[in-house]
Amino acid sequence: MLPLLTPLIISGAAFLAYLQTMPPGLVGVGRGLWDSQETQAVGVTWGYLHPPGYPLQSLLVNVLAHTVGALPGVEPAWAVTLLSALAMALAVGLVYQVARGLTSHELPAALAAAVFAFSPGPWRTAITPEVYALNLALWTLALWLTLRAAETPRPRTDFGLGLALGLAAGHHRTALLLLPAAALYLGLRRGRSTAWGRLLAGMLLSTGVYLYLPLTSLWHSPMTPGDAASLAGLWELASARVWAVFFHLPTDLGQLGARLQLVFDALADQLGPVASGLGLIGLGWLFWRRPARLPLLGLPALGLLAFALVYQVPDVATMLGPLVMLLCLGLAGLMAGGQEPASKLWGAKVGRWGLRATSGLLVMAVGGTLLIHNHSLVDQSWDRRGERLVAELTCELRDTPGEVWLTAESGYAGSLVAYLAWRTGRPLVWANPWEEWDYLGALAEGRRVFLVKDKPGDWQYPQALTRLAGPGRYLMPTGSPDLLELVDAGLPPPADLGYVPLNRPFGPAILLRGYTLRRCRLAEGEVLRLTLYWESRQQPDEEWRVKVHLLDGEGKLLVQADSQHPSRGARPTIRWLPGEVVRDTHDLPLPPEANPSAGRIVVGLYQILGDEFPSLGEAEIRVGD
Repeated sequence: MLPLLTPLIISGAAFLAYLQTMPPGLVGVGRGLWDSQETQAVGVTWGYLHPPGYPLQSLLVNVLAHTVGALPGVEPAWAVTLLSALAMALAVGLVYQVARGLTSHELPAALAAAVFAFSPGPWRTAITPEVYALNLALWTLALWLTLRAAETPRPRTDFGLGLALGLAAGHHRTALLLLPAAALYLGLRRGRSTAWGRLLAGMLLSTGVYLYLPLTSLWHSPMTPGDAASLAGLWELASARVWAVFFHLPTDLGQLGARLQLVFDALADQLGPVASGLGLIGLGWLFWRRPARLPLLGLPALGLLAFALVYQVPDVATMLGPLVMLLCLGLAGLMAGGQEPASKLWGAKVGRWGLRATSGLLVMAVGGTLLIHNHSLVDQSWDRRGERLVAELTCELRDTPGEVWLTAESGYAGSLVAYLAWRTGRPLVWANPWEEWDYLGALAEGRRVFLVKDKPGDWQYPQALTRLAGPGRYLMPTGSPDLLELVDAGLPPPADLGYVPLNRPFGPAILLRGYTLRRCRLAEGEVLRLTLYWESRQQPDEEWRVKVHLLDGEGKLLVQADSQHPSRGARPTIRWLPGEVVRDTHDLPLPPEANPSAGRIVVGLYQILGDEFPSLGEAEIRVGD
């Protein structure tokens, strides 16, 4: 296989697999992936991430969100995630180049790249909108340029290496380990001929990317943690001193063992225990064959292990991607150690091209097996929860005047709200549930209050909303399983929002005050959304269900929605209090090429009593244009 064709094929196959398994839009809804939501919110607001700001990541995700994400039918959040897939595909190709430079063999390099591409940990990193995929791309780029600078010294290679080292160290602090590793390796290989000046010049130039952080103050992005506009604030942000409180040395052997177990579990989850062990042996073989490689690979590996032992946060395992990459390079070394005698014996029988064909088949077998085996472990392409949430809010807020309040189950949903505000084009207020907010006053002033689910597991209502949800007030489900609305049934129907009065009585206890009707495009397709406003004149003594039938101009039934209690099941008629105005929403999916503008909607209240369906009455609504 040609030297450049091999990494292109493996990287291309990996990129297609990443695209096929990427989530389609907003991630972390109902799952608690707050950093992922922050990355996607930054991508549409020209802001930057939490300390150290990650200026390169922040700039790139904004460019993708406002170019690729601006294309018809493309969700900007998906375009942000695309950066991770692109960066990981680049890292896969560079793993091949680094492994080939270390072993001087194509087959071990190709196998290492395939294992790296399709192992669960790197694959998950490739479809998660966070900083780790770009971190791996910069790590592998710096290692590859270090090998090139040691073998064939050139001014542009030296300068490029300095630029890569500076970008990597400025992007994620674990990449600081690359600086002494590259310096020691180049010092051992090139000695006094090392172009330290060009390396330093490239590193200094890379710091210019941090100018993006203070520039964000010019357009007042809502996603700008800290004060990057001042020199002191910029240093506080870029130095990331806020995370220093999480660095603690293990105090005893028990704690050290627990931290080592965490590292082992992380590697076993990302690469597998067997591959991790073989990779460690392969690193040892590489060091034994050429001790000069010890600072280049061994120093970062030991540094990452030490980092995992002292940085005591629950998600430290996600930061060990570079260690997984180094173990894959170790796999290449181990395979190279056994290839020479095997290739001499096998190559004498099949010839040069037969050996290359056999090698290609072996790479496809290993990569294909990993792809098939791990596909179901990482596939997020089925996840439409974020898409449904965005579509639901876009539909509901289209004609809503004034501010809308959003609260959530945790205090970490500010970035989620920032993304939703930009995506819906509505002024949303992030009402942190752990602070005091006058929800009832907001409702009385005509504002709408929504609760977003951003924590995994069952719904856990913040204390404030639990206290408010009482007689006459309730939390109503919406078209998204991750969104509820706080409704005050003591308030009259809205005076705007396209409200049409009807005042159609249904028996002595219930009055259909009016309705609103709109078309919405949800994740499932286009729907006709009918919102009914029922008034309870006196407390009903029976439960009634709502039926909604959409008929065309000739009276033919197009869509029906039956057997549902009002307010998506949240407000059965038996619980209505006198004077309540109950909001009741129904979605009627529109068939392809259907034109309901000349049709009508029949609304009724009925019961199910065995084989009988007694009715309390019906009302007709003209759809119109």
